[in-house]
Amino acid sequence: MCQRCVRAGWSCSWDPETEAIPSAVPSRIFHTQRETRFFDFFRANTIADLSGWASSYFWQRLVLQMAHSELAPRRAVIALGALHSDGVNSPHVLRYYGEALTTLRQLLTQSHSPTGMVSIDVCLATCLLLSIFEVARRDYDAAQIHYTQGVQLLKQHSQTQTQTQHRYQLAFYERTLLAQFSHLETLIISFLTSRPGYHQDAIFVEYNITQLAIPSCFPSIPEAHESFIRLLHSIQNRATRAANTLAFASPDSVPDDDGIFPHRETYSASMRQAAALRAVNQESLLGLTRWSAAFYACIASTQNPSLADRRVIALLKGISTMLYIRCSRDPALGQMAADAFLPEYEFAMTQFETAVDLAWEERTSSPSSSAASSSSSSPSPTSDSITTNQSRPSKSKPAVTPLFSLCTGILNHVYALHEACRDARIRRRGLAVLERMPYQEGLWTGEKASRVVGAIGQFEERNRVPGVEGVEGIKKEDRVVGVNFHYYPDRFKIIADWERGRREVGWVMVEL
Repeated sequence: MCQRCVRAGWSCSWDPETEAIPSAVPSRIFHTQRETRFFDFFRANTIADLSGWASSYFWQRLVLQMAHSELAPRRAVIALGALHSDGVNSPHVLRYYGEALTTLRQLLTQSHSPTGMVSIDVCLATCLLLSIFEVARRDYDAAQIHYTQGVQLLKQHSQTQTQTQHRYQLAFYERTLLAQFSHLETLIISFLTSRPGYHQDAIFVEYNITQLAIPSCFPSIPEAHESFIRLLHSIQNRATRAANTLAFASPDSVPDDDGIFPHRETYSASMRQAAALRAVNQESLLGLTRWSAAFYACIASTQNPSLADRRVIALLKGISTMLYIRCSRDPALGQMAADAFLPEYEFAMTQFETAVDLAWEERTSSPSSSAASSSSSSPSPTSDSITTNQSRPSKSKPAVTPLFSLCTGILNHVYALHEACRDARIRRRGLAVLERMPYQEGLWTGEKASRVVGAIGQFEERNRVPGVEGVEGIKKEDRVVGVNFHYYPDRFKIIADWERGRREVGWVMVEL
């Protein structure tokens, strides 16, 4: 299969005899042995960290194909591998980064010409890699510049595509680059710009939910995972656009002088115009029902699933249940609508707990696995001695600081569960799950996430009816309808908007 088809997800129309793709990129495409070493480190370690909870077609195949054939992503990959391996003080890191940036600029100057799919995907992937590089060395302003450049390219490309080009080429972007930019937005950029992730600028190609290609049975768990990512992003974009259209003349919401986003306008409009949102939710439920049928058929047909597959199965069960609740809640009932889904919340929480347990089990059973390097600061819940042995630096190799993951994980979904489910027991379980997060998701380690989510929950918990741990313990007037924040590298300011009608009811600063 040719590299263009591999990267686009196509199939060649001929069957020539071809040699197997080598497990490592031949050293002749690198200038020095040092570059080869940094690339090998990226391939063996950085990719495992970025992939996080599940195997990733983008990281484990597409990026490596690009590094083999395209100069700009190759230099960006080497720069990121050098940063991850040797740290920010390495004398080679900025040189490789500068080479990647120079090559990217040369490509961007040619963007006015009909360069085709190869150049646009190379530019987008390089923007993504450079943004990750800047996040890793905590230059967040530069990270946002690279992200914004990529988003502008996505907008321009989607506007210039013909119907035929859109039909064949955008499937590639939908499955790979769009998902990665959405992960970057949700886990990192939305916090750096002090706005909620679900207020993201929904510029990414919006899928027609009813026309998503979903088979009767997925051939594998990774295929089910990739399909769910497309469905999830489709529903999120559709719901965000619908809510903003109902609430605002312009879909772009901006904060007031106090940094408050207009949650109340969105919340009130959603309740007033519930019928319009029900139609959107019904469309989403139809897509989710089709996916669930294919997913559970895949589970039934999978004999002896691997530990990794079992982990992804639990993760998908939990996230899909949260998506089902989101699409099934009655908008007219506001915050009270969540109370009817306590069994579903309990099921989702159990699945998240299972996924975390399996992730730690996989790590402790495979100490030589590259995934072991992606551990967050959270300890394993199973054995202190095992954790100590794994975290002890090797005598022959210095310890490497883990990189963050950029994937669909549990962070946002456990937060959504903690926010919507007012059962105190489930909330405590949610905080415990966050503390044990096996991967750092974007900017968030398990310890930081648990601290922030716990502080948000206290806006309601401090008004809980004494002795009542069920959902009825939080009265309607004491329920939070929206949370705003300001993110700083060392602290996190949280601002809450309550049901009772005051615009800003209080704030708390959480040290990170």
